[in-house]
Amino acid sequence: MVKRAFEEEHDQPPQQTATVSTTRNKRKRVEHVQPRQAGRPTREETLIRIGDEQNNMEALQLSSRELILPGSGDENKKSRTILTKCKQNIVVETHKQYLTYDLFADNRKKALETIREQRDTLSKISTN
Repeated sequence: MVKRAFEEEHDQPPQQTATVSTTRNKRKRVEHVQPRQAGRPTREETLIRIGDEQNNMEALQLSSRELILPGSGDENKKSRTILTKCKQNIVVETHKQYLTYDLFADNRKKALETIREQRDTLSKISTN
């Protein structure tokens, strides 16, 4: 009985069913002609923006401030000029804090040098 029902189902011609297309319509990617309005700027956009500014320190909102580790009395144990966004001189209490600010200052200085080099390379490429 089960065998007969199975044979009847397979002997019948297939019924018309709604066909679902297996290929999907893919949207074509459109290159952005206009600059993007939102989101994180790309590396090239940042370099161009910094290159267009008259003064890079104003563009990055950096200023030169003193990093001070006070000692006993009126003298300072250590003092150094760093680039920072702070509005006033930085006075730290411990040597560990001083080293932390010092490390950040060194990394910022290296990053600015790298930006300058890449900006110069980009301007050379764009003029050719």
